[in-house]
Amino acid sequence: MQHGRKVFSVVRLAVVAAATAVCFAGTGAAQTEEVHLQPTDCIKCHKQQPAEIAGNGGKHQTEITCLDCHVEHPPWGTDTIPQCSRCHNDETVTHFKLDNCLSCHTNPHMPIASLQLPADAKSQCGTCHADQLATIEQNASKHALQSCVFCHDAHGKIPDCSKCHQPHLAGQTMENCLTCHRDPHKPLDILPPEDTSVAYCGACHTEVAANLGKTKTKHGQLLCVYCHNGQHPTVPKCQQCHGEPHGTEIHQRMPNCVDCHMDPHLLVK
Repeated sequence: MQHGRKVFSVVRLAVVAAATAVCFAGTGAAQTEEVHLQPTDCIKCHKQQPAEIAGNGGKHQTEITCLDCHVEHPPWGTDTIPQCSRCHNDETVTHFKLDNCLSCHTNPHMPIASLQLPADAKSQCGTCHADQLATIEQNASKHALQSCVFCHDAHGKIPDCSKCHQPHLAGQTMENCLTCHRDPHKPLDILPPEDTSVAYCGACHTEVAANLGKTKTKHGQLLCVYCHNGQHPTVPKCQQCHGEPHGTEIHQRMPNCVDCHMDPHLLVK
């Protein structure tokens, strides 16, 4: 019986030794042969990141592969998480000089879709949107007092004006707003188009519109912008249309037409 146990023990040790030898041989081969990973190998272990890149990767999907950023893999290297500046290193691009990329681009596998803007991001936004920042800072308005994210609370989002502003006239849409307020970054730079309805103007200039509706003169047949045809507010001279119908001497003595005609929107003839 004891002899049988000895035989069994010897056989078991022999099997273990053989298996260990094979294991060492396999490990040795792996250490001496250079292993070349392919991008298709990444998804075998990493499921989430390739899915994120495929859905929202932008140029990280179309212009580079996993191995362009993650140039090494443990245990044969530790350069696994690159600095953004490895690729985004153009010294002429102001945006690339900002610190802590991940504070806004929270997920590099979907760098735009994951963008989370801080509450006061005006300086950061301006590194890409320099024209818009310059416009809003050079044109005083209440818009200029706000952070960019007050309106653009998600990157690329264009808010509807009605989020903050009541329309001048019931039923007006954002498209209507932009026909006069052509650039929200300089909202007081108002240029009404030549077919602007009297109702739109009258929504703010109620008394003027009421007088224009009552007048018996040809002025009542005209759109407001026929006379006020420039940057708002434009106040034209009567001579622009009428010349000097009363003769030079009278116009020299009484150069202000409304001294007699009272109100161009409700003329006294």
